Amino acid sequence: MCHPRYYQVKFQLNPWMNPKQSVNLPVAVYQWQKLKRLIENFLNLKTVSVKPRKNLPDLVFSTDAGIVYHQTFVQANFYYQQRKKEVEIYKRYFKKRNYKIYQLFKSNTFEGGDFLFWHDKILAGWGFRTAKKAHQKLANFFGKKLISLKLINPYFYHLDTALCILDEKTAAFYPQAFDRNSCLLIKKIFPRLIKAKKEEAFNFCLNALVYQKKIITSKGLSGLADEFKSLGFQTKEIDVSEFKKAGSGVHCLTKLLN
Repeated sequence: MCHPRYYQVKFQLNPWMNPKQSVNLPVAVYQWQKLKRLIENFLNLKTVSVKPRKNLPDLVFSTDAGIVYHQTFVQANFYYQQRKKEVEIYKRYFKKRNYKIYQLFKSNTFEGGDFLFWHDKILAGWGFRTAKKAHQKLANFFGKKLISLKLINPYFYHLDTALCILDEKTAAFYPQAFDRNSCLLIKKIFPRLIKAKKEEAFNFCLNALVYQKKIITSKGLSGLADEFKSLGFQTKEIDVSEFKKAGSGVHCLTKLLN
């Protein structure tokens, strides 16, 4: 997690956002601190934070900085120039903690929010921020089977905004974020699949933090709340409205370390 001390929305990156809306920084800080406490007290996880930096407003979205897997950090190659300097901040952070650091791409773009691990597979999104050409190299690097999924709605510009893996058999997703072939792939690989309603998806409820049988997600659940409960999950909804202005939810603000 990164403290949002200098957080501001870059509206030109997301055409769905209203440029007349500005971030209320004190409210953003309060929401971030509340999320931090919820992770510690509800998930019983220790949290660590990266110090904010001026002129890097998107540093707060820590999951995008790359892929963390088994004490290895593969650094992102951001699509937008304004985010590229974030990589060095996270690179120094992980290097200090003895992670192995890899830079696999200088031309093909890839961002951490487009990749999810599930069993022996790596699910990889493309269409907006990550180049499809990056997928196979990353799958080979981690020794995983590749499932490439095309995103077609610019509101859902990263895979983790439209697909949430819940457990060994189950995922929740928003079909309208994907092309037809990708929807068929998702339906094929997950034995149990839950469809999110439009309002839930647009509230970034799928951009959730799942740990064991507990879920932290943005406010706005309706049908998913009952689905999660029926599967034995405890769910906490939290207001991250200031971060939604930049097109992000709970998962974007966090990164589980291993």
